[in-house]
Amino acid sequence: MNMFDYEILVSIDPGANGGIVVYKDGKIINTIKMSKKGKIDYEGIREYFEHLKTLSDKILIGMEKVSSRPQDAKDGKFIRLEKLFENRATLRQIIRDLKIDFISIPVPSWISTLNVRKIRSNETQAERKTRYKLKAQQIFPYIQSVNYNADALLMVEFLRIKLESDRNWFQSFPIEKPKKRIL
Repeated sequence: MNMFDYEILVSIDPGANGGIVVYKDGKIINTIKMSKKGKIDYEGIREYFEHLKTLSDKILIGMEKVSSRPQDAKDGKFIRLEKLFENRATLRQIIRDLKIDFISIPVPSWISTLNVRKIRSNETQAERKTRYKLKAQQIFPYIQSVNYNADALLMVEFLRIKLESDRNWFQSFPIEKPKKRIL
């Protein structure tokens, strides 16, 4: 298994209700909730990523690329999106500081590749999350797929597939390599 020369893949669903999934040696080795009591433990995440670097320097972190749409203006969703953008920016800075390879994963890409598109135009968020959990459970039957880790499980599978069999995808969505500092 080549995986584009990465030994560890990490996927992040950056929402407060999201999670982090770590894939190594052909299996999921950890899933982590993004928040405890509604607060994200950025220092704990940083320490965990530092720990991963002791296991290998060949790490790729993929994080869901978030964006807003005009229909998000209703029901106060913009306020929640603003917090999500802040979470993503803080996590992205941690990854940069630790000099770990990074890629943004557009939602439509992983949804399409894993064939978890909407089945009905009036599908509820709960129905969508249930579909994601079922798909993640099918791919990783040894991991309990729950709300916080389902998207991240699917994203790590998406990364694995793209790294193994669709390197052309990375021309449109390049991996950001850390810059070496010259003193």
